[in-house]
Amino acid sequence: MIINSPVDCYNCNCKPSCFNYLTEDEYNYLNQSKRTIAFKKGETIIKQGTFASHIIYIREGLVKESTLGGKKANVISIDSSGSFIGLDSLFSGNTFPYSITPYTQTAVCMFETEVIRDLVRKNGSFAEQILIKLNERNRKIYERFSCLNQKDATSRVIELLNYLSKEVYQSETFKSDLNKKDICEFAQISAETLSRILKDLDEKGIVCFDKKEVRIL
Repeated sequence: MIINSPVDCYNCNCKPSCFNYLTEDEYNYLNQSKRTIAFKKGETIIKQGTFASHIIYIREGLVKESTLGGKKANVISIDSSGSFIGLDSLFSGNTFPYSITPYTQTAVCMFETEVIRDLVRKNGSFAEQILIKLNERNRKIYERFSCLNQKDATSRVIELLNYLSKEVYQSETFKSDLNKKDICEFAQISAETLSRILKDLDEKGIVCFDKKEVRIL
């Protein structure tokens, strides 16, 4: 874990659009609470059950949100640059109900929860933008669990690869930062099932998976 020199939010080209609704004084208030931290692949950014003292903003990288049920981890979301994590603990609950682990080298900005909460109370336009982001996140998670409950294994794999192609890498050909074990964990299938699915998709000319390079055909 490496702590980087803080960057002023106002001048940062990675800042979220909702920060554009803050005043100069509010920017200064926000900056005082911010820490910028880099995490290596596999390190723990947030551990399930810990105190939700900060809201996390992904500056760069790719992470998974997961919950531990028994001995099995359930991946509830994959988040990339520009995502907020922890907004669901802003006004309800004081602990994180999930863990956050990076798939890649990841840089995050951590803002004190109380500071974000205070800005939401005082700035209606900022609060509206935060609500929009929270609603987008909730819809994404609803769609995720709908996929798990209603779609077969092949459809779950295709949905993940399409998400990576469109939302993360923005290319029909990309080198995936998720290995086959990660894909199995997300789709909740065995390694044998994944191998069969990828072979079938390749033969049908839908997806080509060569080691970690993926091509959506």
